[in-house]
Amino acid sequence: MLVLLCVALFFAIGMNRIEFRGITHVEAYIPGMNLPPEISEPPPRFSLVETLTWHWHSEPHPPGYFILMLGWTKLFGASLLAVRLPSLLLGCASIVMAHIVGRRMTRTVWGGVIAAALLTFNGHHLLWALMARPYELALALSLLSTWLWLQLLSDEHPNPKLEIAYAITLALGLYTHVLLWTFLAAQMAYSILIRPPRARLASRVLYFQSLSTLVSSPMIFHALYSGRGVGSGGDPSFAFTQDFLNFGFLFNADPQKNVDIPFLFEGALTLCVLLCILLFIRDQGQRRPPQLASQKLPPLGSLILIGLGFSIILFCLNRQAWREVSAAAVTPIFPLLTLLGYAGLTVLRVPHTWPKQGFVAGLSPLPFLGAMTLLLTYAISVVQPAAVSRGLLIAVPPLLLTIAGGCIALLRIRRSAGVAVLIFAGSAGAYSLEWYRDYLIDRDYRGLAERLVPSLQEGDRLFVRNRDWLTTPFFYHLPDEHGRLIAKDYQKAIGRVQRVWVINFDRQTTTPEMSAALGEFSEGETLFASRARATLYFREDSER
Repeated sequence: MLVLLCVALFFAIGMNRIEFRGITHVEAYIPGMNLPPEISEPPPRFSLVETLTWHWHSEPHPPGYFILMLGWTKLFGASLLAVRLPSLLLGCASIVMAHIVGRRMTRTVWGGVIAAALLTFNGHHLLWALMARPYELALALSLLSTWLWLQLLSDEHPNPKLEIAYAITLALGLYTHVLLWTFLAAQMAYSILIRPPRARLASRVLYFQSLSTLVSSPMIFHALYSGRGVGSGGDPSFAFTQDFLNFGFLFNADPQKNVDIPFLFEGALTLCVLLCILLFIRDQGQRRPPQLASQKLPPLGSLILIGLGFSIILFCLNRQAWREVSAAAVTPIFPLLTLLGYAGLTVLRVPHTWPKQGFVAGLSPLPFLGAMTLLLTYAISVVQPAAVSRGLLIAVPPLLLTIAGGCIALLRIRRSAGVAVLIFAGSAGAYSLEWYRDYLIDRDYRGLAERLVPSLQEGDRLFVRNRDWLTTPFFYHLPDEHGRLIAKDYQKAIGRVQRVWVINFDRQTTTPEMSAALGEFSEGETLFASRARATLYFREDSER
C-alpha cells in the first residue's frame, strides 16, 4: 500500500507539472514533431527509415528510444503531454521495480518500501521523468535487468524464460543508452568473480550476458561513429562523486549545480549515506554468499555463429565510416574478442588457493554494481568526458537500494538512530522534489512564441537561422506560422515585406546576411523570454 502511495504521489506531482516547461532543444529530437522541412535541425521524421537513418548518422544517443517514440507519436500525437508521458510512466515503473529489488535484497518488506520512497523523493529523478529523453527508459531497463540478474544468480536450476528475458532487457538497454555498457560490464564482472571454489568462472548467466553483448555490438560502432569526439559530459571530480553519493544527485541540477546547499548540510548527507553503505556491506557480509553450482552451458556453436554474423555486419559498416572515424576500424574485432573471452572463461577453473566462499565472498552485488558503474564511467572520461548526472541516473538505484539496506540494518541496531536517518533523508528528498519540479531548464521557446504570436500582423516574416539546433525548438511552438519563416536568401525572400522579426537565443546577434537584408529597415520593439528574444524591424514608410 505504501509503495502504491509513492507511485501515486510521484505520478500526481508529475502530471501537475508535465506541461510546465515548453519544449526544450533536447526534446526536439523526438520523431513525429511538426517541424518545417529543410530548415530545422533535426529535420521532421515521420517514418521508420527517416528516423533510423537520421539518428544513426547524426544523433550520439543509440536509436532505440527514438524508434519507440516514433510509434508512440503515431498513436498519440506529439503534444507536450504525449511526448513526456512515457518518461513519467517509466519513472513510476522504476519505483515499483526498486521496491521489488529492495525487498528481495533486504529480505524485508520495509527494505523495499524505503528503496521505493528514496527513488520517489528524488528531485533529479522527477526532473528527467518530465522530459522526453531516453534516461527514464534506461533507468527502468537497468532495474529490470538487475532483478532478472539477481534471480538468475540465485536459481539452483536453469530458467530459460528468465534467461531470455534478461538477454532481451540488456540488449534493449544497450540500444537505448550508451552508458549501460558500464552497467553490463559491472554485472559481468560480478558474475565472474562471485564463484564457489573449483567451479567454472562462467555460468549460463555469463552466456546470456555475452549474447546481449554480441547482439548490441553495432551500438559500439554507433557510439564511435555518431559521437565523433563530441560529448556533453564532464570530467570526474570529488564534487561530482559527492553529488552522486548524496542520495543520487539529490541537489544536482544537471548540467550544473544551481542550488545553494549549505556546506554542513551537504556534508551531513554524505556522512549519512556512507554510514548506510558501510552498515549494509557489514550486514551482507554476515550472510552466506550465493553458492552457484556449475550448470550445463548452452551450445557454444550458436554463440560463435551470432558473433561471426555481427563481425561481418560491423565490417560492412566500417567500410563506409573508417575514413571519417578511424577508431571505428577496430569494431569488427569486438564480437570476436567477446567470443574469445567467453570461451576462455568457460574452461578456466578457480585456483584452490582462492577464498573458500569465492573471490568477493560476502560482497553484495548492489554496492558493487553502483561503484563499478561509476568507476567505469570515470575510466571512459579519460578518453571522452562522460561524468554527467543524467547519464548516471542508471547507477542511482543500486546506491539507493544499498542505502535502504543500510537503514534496515541501522534500525535493527538502534531504532532511534534509524528513524532519525529516515526523517533526515525524507526531509531532504521532499525539498529536492519541490525544487526540481519547478526547475526551468533551457531556453523559454514557448514563452517567446506566446509573446510573439499576438504581435504578428498579416505579412510579417521571421528571420531565423538555417538548420540550427538552438532555434529549431522554437518552430514547435509556431505550428501555424511556419510559412512566415525565412532561413536563407534573406534579401531575395524579403521582397516587399514591411515588417520582419529577428529571432535570437542566448548570445546570438543578427547575422551580417540578415543585417544586409534589413538595411532599409528601422529597429522597433523587442520581446523577451528567458535566454530568448524577438526584435521587430520595419520600413519607415510602414505602420509599426
